[in-house]
Amino acid sequence: MAEKDVTTRLCQPFRDPSSSTTFTIDTRFDSKTGQYVIRWKDILQVCKNAEFVKDGDRVISFMVDDDLEDLLPLRIAYHAGAVLDIFSTIPSLALEIPRDVDVNGRDISCSTSVSATLSDNANEYNTGDDDNDNCIDNSSTANTEMPAPQLVDLSMTGNNPTNTSLVSYFSDMTAEGHSSLLAYNQLYGSLLNAIQLGQQTQVVEIKTAMDVHFDQLQLEMDKNKSLQIQLLERQQEIHQLQQNMKEKQDEMLDIQQQTLNHLSLIQNRLQAIFNQNYELHEYPIPRLFIVLPKPQRLRDQLTGLVSHQFRLFFLCECGTHTMTATPRIKHEIHLAKHEGYDIKRPTEFFQKYGPRVLKILQWLRYGIAVAGVVVPTLAHLKLVEGIDEIQNTINAADTDLGPMLDQSIKFIEDLTNSPRIEQDLTEDRAELEKLEVLEGADLRQLESFLKVADEARSLANLYRIVTHEGHVKWVCIDHYRENYRDFGTQQLREFFDTNGDGHFIEEEGKIKVRIRTRSSAKQFYIALVNARGIQELDIHLRWDVTLDDLRTFADVVTKANILRLQINGAHFEEGPLLDTVNNSRRFNPLIQLVSNGRLQFMRLHQFKNIHQRISESAFAPAIRLRVLHITTAVPLSFFSRVLQTYTSLVELKIEVDFFSEAIRELASRQSALHDLRTVEINNEMGNTVWSFGQNRTIDISLSILKRNAMNALDALPLNHLVLLRDSHHSLPKPETAKPLSTTRPMLMPTVMPRIFDKRLMETVGACSRLSTLEIDFFSWRHLDIIQAIRDIEITREQSLSKGGPYAPLLLSLILRGELTFKTLFKVQFPGASEEQKDMSISVHIQSPASADVDDHLAKVFRVYGPLIQEVDFWDYCNDQYALLLYQMTSTGSNLTFLRLDTSQLSTSGINNMIQVITHSAGKLVHLGLKFTGLDHAEQFQKAERFIRDHGALVSELALSGNTASAWIPKIQQVCGAKGVLPVMDTLVLVDSGEKSKDLPQDCSQWIFDMVSTPQSQLASTTPNPHINIKSLRKCTLRSMELSSEDWIGLFSALDFSTLESLSLGWTNINTEDVEKLIECIPEASDAKVPLEELDLSFTPVLRYLKEAKDVMRRLLERAPLVDIKG
Repeated sequence: MAEKDVTTRLCQPFRDPSSSTTFTIDTRFDSKTGQYVIRWKDILQVCKNAEFVKDGDRVISFMVDDDLEDLLPLRIAYHAGAVLDIFSTIPSLALEIPRDVDVNGRDISCSTSVSATLSDNANEYNTGDDDNDNCIDNSSTANTEMPAPQLVDLSMTGNNPTNTSLVSYFSDMTAEGHSSLLAYNQLYGSLLNAIQLGQQTQVVEIKTAMDVHFDQLQLEMDKNKSLQIQLLERQQEIHQLQQNMKEKQDEMLDIQQQTLNHLSLIQNRLQAIFNQNYELHEYPIPRLFIVLPKPQRLRDQLTGLVSHQFRLFFLCECGTHTMTATPRIKHEIHLAKHEGYDIKRPTEFFQKYGPRVLKILQWLRYGIAVAGVVVPTLAHLKLVEGIDEIQNTINAADTDLGPMLDQSIKFIEDLTNSPRIEQDLTEDRAELEKLEVLEGADLRQLESFLKVADEARSLANLYRIVTHEGHVKWVCIDHYRENYRDFGTQQLREFFDTNGDGHFIEEEGKIKVRIRTRSSAKQFYIALVNARGIQELDIHLRWDVTLDDLRTFADVVTKANILRLQINGAHFEEGPLLDTVNNSRRFNPLIQLVSNGRLQFMRLHQFKNIHQRISESAFAPAIRLRVLHITTAVPLSFFSRVLQTYTSLVELKIEVDFFSEAIRELASRQSALHDLRTVEINNEMGNTVWSFGQNRTIDISLSILKRNAMNALDALPLNHLVLLRDSHHSLPKPETAKPLSTTRPMLMPTVMPRIFDKRLMETVGACSRLSTLEIDFFSWRHLDIIQAIRDIEITREQSLSKGGPYAPLLLSLILRGELTFKTLFKVQFPGASEEQKDMSISVHIQSPASADVDDHLAKVFRVYGPLIQEVDFWDYCNDQYALLLYQMTSTGSNLTFLRLDTSQLSTSGINNMIQVITHSAGKLVHLGLKFTGLDHAEQFQKAERFIRDHGALVSELALSGNTASAWIPKIQQVCGAKGVLPVMDTLVLVDSGEKSKDLPQDCSQWIFDMVSTPQSQLASTTPNPHINIKSLRKCTLRSMELSSEDWIGLFSALDFSTLESLSLGWTNINTEDVEKLIECIPEASDAKVPLEELDLSFTPVLRYLKEAKDVMRRLLERAPLVDIKG
């Protein structure tokens, strides 16, 4: 699946108009329609009362099939760039009376509304799961001490003063409260009339009266607060009961649907049995046969023309009935793998069977397909290759059957006085379809005309099979084996059609399934054992299993030869009451399963208290087990037993209770684990990954989430250390806490304590092999940390002079400000043998920062400015940052890498950045410039000036704006050809407006010129022919519409000997255009095509997956390194 952005998953924004709250729901890719969709079920999980969705004024309809029936499950299409409104009808529990009204342009404030009080009280006890559109069952509350008050709705609509709002009140109010509520409501209607008539005096009087009644209502609200609490609690109870009832109803519907599916299958199978019983008796030998000329000997010519002139050959009755889901051989009619049979009484034979043989010959000669038999074209209708016996028994110099068929047809037509026919046999199709309906007696008599020498009495080496409809067919050994292989998987397909909740990928031998009941599991187990080639099973048993259930499951996995097993134990609770005695050993079969001599991969997911359900005797050596994953926390003793027992493990991922102790245990036992390559230990305090290389060298990564885990630093020869921000809120799951270069969740900021600094410095000084250190703390002491580690590096380098291990340190400091702001400092310390004797610093700013963060950034630039070599402002840059860079480089620059987003720069910022580039021109290796909004004159002028002044230095250029056909001609005047940007190797062009018609030819031609190879540009566009014009490494066209001819022009202009990435997301490229792309890629030679990425997200290619699959296969043949996204 591809996403709209390389790093961002596609989400659909939604909005609740009643509260103006917005939220997003992940999209899903629908392989049937080739579109991204949002399931209605996902929407209901967030908004239980949703009734319809609108995009502006347009109601979004459910997606339908070709018959205009709703696709199931219900879904709506993804609307890129739109925020969809969700509407629902929920009866209000509040008295909604506005406080502020407008009188002739003046605001008149009313007293605080009753709705505010009701809402506040309700929210205080709201759990987020209440469903306001559920009616209250009075019978369910009749036995409570204080009966829940009934709701009475006074609906008021139109201009009637008494119908202007929705009022809900409690029926057990005092009489005074009732009177005040009704009077308030009437006064509110009168107030609206007075406002409309402009009677300001009456408005003031009415408002004063309303305030009196409102105060009385406020008192009633306070009295009824306890009743509101009981009402909300009762609503929650009723909602839970309704949810339970709905789940039971859904389960009953599932069972009913399964029963209906089973009845349909039983009915079909009964009909198949009837057919089978009849045809097994009627058709004891093959029914399709032909006669072909036989080489004549001298004796044949002397004794008569027809004595041994022809030989009978049976045909393999393969066709659609023998085809499997993934056929490995052709299923086209052909001669059986047999030398054929001589005919004993040829004259009598042709009199009896001549018309039938003639029809079959004509059928083959003219390619008439009937009865599910696939007939190849005459050019491909040849003898079975490699069967010399057949070639030697007929009069043929090669395997072409055409002339032989013609000779046989002519002979039978002359012998039986049958009229000659033309090639078109369409009208005779019905008669041809009667060929298979040969009377059983006549068919059995056929064998008497043949000189059969087969001792096994298996005519023509054919095998009898029965189709799913119960029909008998005779096929060759190859199609027999193919059909038998498919029979085993057919049971699995039927299971998923009726019971299965999951999917079966037959081509890869993978199954992912969720099973709710033991009866369904029994059916699945039978099908799994009968199927062949299933290697990977991902299963979720959704009931509380017993020891016997797991024993049965383990036995099935062993019989089915499963190599990779994943099992979800989320529904395995304390165990059934009758199985309580086995609780301490209930999971024994699963642990014993890894020792069955077959299983290589085991993942146990969400097993509650797994260590308490496995006895010590269940552990046994597993010589074939290579990978073990356990995602539930286990104690140290269990972890030790795993390391001690499974010594052949290559990879181990496990969750532990005691982080530091588990690391020490691994350190003490790792020497005995000779095959181990990767160990990952997870805990809420941290995460560590140990990678074992050749000669048992260890690369250790450690991520620390809580300061308590600092004990894990003791005596560890660390290579990589990551310190995440300590937090008591929203700690990530251990599985997601990956070390280094991974996206970590946003945690609550905490200032790193001084004592933590000291412990960290001690660790860095002691670990001479430490090569990367990443610190993600909200701390303003980054300058102190950099200086401290700079001093420690001198001590670390001394280990190199003593012959010890040493790795130059790369320090990454993440400085966080606001929720979306992050600044990354990377400090690379030099090795002792390098010419560079001091550290180098790179800075990456991701988004706008607060003032205090900017101040801290300014300190880093002032103190370490001469050491800063890389600055990445691609995501955000403002005038203040431009000024900092100008001041830093005014006395000399060491910048080698600079990327800029120019959209927020004013004229002064642009002037400063121009000077920065000028100061750095001598050392600058990479200059990236991003220009957005080029349809606006101000933004275009920025691009014009930068390209004019420093185009010769630009390595990366990104241009975007609304309506590309409007701004490309203007850019063309600034840089008419690639010669203006000779070192550019990355080009990004984005049309950020709505898609329209294809780009004009002059715009397309400019794109061709910008991406074309150097050879076509040197002679005409470069003033100095000695300038080396680089070819593109990366090219992106986003939301562009090109004609088919222009796509060919683009692909022809690209230099695929250097191109590594081609991104064409949101364009109109189709499958035929991709085929043209393949033609333009040179065929593989000694040097592989360097293309590594092709992005086709949200293009028409995805709408035709079947055709695209074949095209992508051919693309991979030309560019084997490419990763196709979309």
